[in-house]
Amino acid sequence: QSYTACTPGMLSTEGNFRQVAVVGAVSLLSLYLLRRYFRGGQFRESVSATGKVAIVTGANTGIGLETARELNLRGA
Repeated sequence: QSYTACTPGMLSTEGNFRQVAVVGAVSLLSLYLLRRYFRGGQFRESVSATGKVAIVTGANTGIGLETARELNLRGA
């Protein structure tokens, strides 16, 4: 069998730390970008619904409730 002598440079964790830091940073950036991509766009335009009638089904919970609230704020 052949054994390799262990040099002080082989025991250094500085190189390993850099690799872990780079992989961690790339992973966090990737997760952030994926989250933004899959979350989709947000409607930010302020459209007035004054004097308009809207029928919202399922307005007692969830998306329907939030839609009814938003329409109320816009004057429908």
